[in-house]
Amino acid sequence: MDQVLGIGSYSTVRLAKNNSTNELVAAKIVNKELHKSEYDKELHALNKLQHKNIIRLVGSSEGTNTQENVLFLEYIPFPTLFQHIQRNGCLPEEDALFVMVELTEAVAFMHQRSVTHMDIKPDNVAFDETNRRLVIFDFGLSMSVDHSNPSSCVFVGSPLYMSPQVLLRERYNPFYAEVWSLGITFYEILVGTSPFYGCSSVDELCERMLFEDCVSIPAHIPSYFKHLLDKMLVWDPPKRIKIDNLLCLLADLFHPSN
Repeated sequence: MDQVLGIGSYSTVRLAKNNSTNELVAAKIVNKELHKSEYDKELHALNKLQHKNIIRLVGSSEGTNTQENVLFLEYIPFPTLFQHIQRNGCLPEEDALFVMVELTEAVAFMHQRSVTHMDIKPDNVAFDETNRRLVIFDFGLSMSVDHSNPSSCVFVGSPLYMSPQVLLRERYNPFYAEVWSLGITFYEILVGTSPFYGCSSVDELCERMLFEDCVSIPAHIPSYFKHLLDKMLVWDPPKRIKIDNLLCLLADLFHPSN
């Protein structure tokens, strides 16, 4: 098989078959000289993360006589959340809440295992609307984070989803930064577009990020979702809701007490 499933900034993904099981897999091919760091990060992260909402690592191959390393991943035949929003607009409330819960559970699981994805966005989330399944993928920018000293100054991620501190190249807590990225993703799920739609450059985005009210939440958003976003998209990182508290808040929405 030689079907190209996708081409990213550091890899090409092709459809392949596991000859021992006949299972279709996604072969993520990485140039080991140019992008060994991304390969190593993804391999390390996925070896630690076995979760229903995180892409499954099937195996890996580190070429000795070639310039390519390969990650064999679970084959995901459904579109990304970004593609779904592009085609259908914002998600209905019930679907939005389902996606939020599933995403938050997966991110909380990562954080418990000292991993941050660092590029959470709708384009890195596969969404099967029919079978109600959601899968986070693309861990090439992930970090191993020490809970006793969660600090970084690495400029990493996609600008529209970076927390202000990452975008402005300040030292930041990766766990807090990930909650912001998750909040921007939730905003897109509810509104159908980015809160920073129209920014034509990173410089313009940085100028907006200097202000604490840089994200304006539309008035038509239901009050309980607005309450959620207000707690996630807080400019000051320590005041941002923690991932475990976010899970509790979502649980109250998803399974309200009588």
